[in-house]
Amino acid sequence: MKKIMILIFTFVMCLCLCAGGKSQSVKEVENAIQAIGEITTDSKHALENARNLYNALSSKEREQV
Repeated sequence: MKKIMILIFTFVMCLCLCAGGKSQSVKEVENAIQAIGEITTDSKHALENARNLYNALSSKEREQV
């Protein structure tokens, strides 16, 4: 019985890990934020791009950023 419970628990944990990934939209926002780099006077376009991508996310997705 213990072996069966361990197998079930392991299977459930694997499913949880697979389901917990970030969406493509969240990854795009994170990449846009990383692309900003050091803030300078020339950063306006990169900042606006990251902000627009972030604003397009759902509230659940925004929590993942």
